[in-house]
Amino acid sequence: MVGAPHSSQCADSLQTMNLACKELGVPLAAGKCEGPTSCLTFLGIELDTVAWSLRLPADKLTRIKATLLDWNDRKACRRIELESLIGLLQHACKVVKPGRSFLRRMINLLSGPFASRAHHLVRLNRDFRADLSWWNTFISDWNGIALMPSPADGHLHFSSDAAGSWGCGASWNLRWLQIPWDARSLPLSISIKEMLPIIMAAAVWGGQWRGRQATCYCDNQAVVAVVSSRACRKDHFMHLLRYLFYIEAYHDFSLRCVHVPGATNRAADALSRNALPSFFMQVPEADPDPQPIPSRLISALLCKDGDWLSPTWREQFGSIIRKV
Repeated sequence: MVGAPHSSQCADSLQTMNLACKELGVPLAAGKCEGPTSCLTFLGIELDTVAWSLRLPADKLTRIKATLLDWNDRKACRRIELESLIGLLQHACKVVKPGRSFLRRMINLLSGPFASRAHHLVRLNRDFRADLSWWNTFISDWNGIALMPSPADGHLHFSSDAAGSWGCGASWNLRWLQIPWDARSLPLSISIKEMLPIIMAAAVWGGQWRGRQATCYCDNQAVVAVVSSRACRKDHFMHLLRYLFYIEAYHDFSLRCVHVPGATNRAADALSRNALPSFFMQVPEADPDPQPIPSRLISALLCKDGDWLSPTWREQFGSIIRKV
């Protein structure tokens, strides 16, 4: 039940419901009736309509951190233990929605000819440990709070593109960024190249998108499909997705990717070809200079050997994102 601020609507509705349940003989647990209040715990998640936020209770956050640490060095487990871990992280995903992408391969370990047995021994493979490391990296800096998208703020849109020969770029409002390809990036496939400006835009501007939904317009169908499904069997793609969804979770915004025809993606296309006169014709009031992109971020994105299983590497990447 909801009502206007500083009104008796919620109290009146609650009283009406209590009377109706009493007349109908429907039992109500007194401990489950709460309010009127602007901060309500529902299914283990605190909903705050003043701060417009979702919050994981402090004791549950502490429990998740301790549990993840306990799993760091494990090579195998019983099915019932794995189910418990997945259930704990699924609960956290009610607040950390990007984390859902890093449960799929854990859940996959529950399948198999003998996996239905509660005490069946499950070998924890490299994919499992990589996803566990994603959770460890994110949870170490997280305060347990996520903002709910506010209708008042509306959605924001940005566009990105990559050209096989020159480089890539992205634009949002009057801001823009671009980089040329170098010897490391030039041989990459066009789909990988198309992923890079999306991640760069999220890293550079994500801090200003907190609590909002960001829609990326992209003319590469493969990239749109991968970002929308939030998973990919190709290692390099999955590696970049971990970057992207870590940034999404860290800056607490919601990302979606929408395909547009190349002919309508003109501003980002001009940036990817370094055709700046054409870009400024499309966006006349755009900033005169591009947003700076830290060289450490570019190097991290182009490094296919970044190891989520390495604590040192995870700390370096987290440090890069915090300083962008």
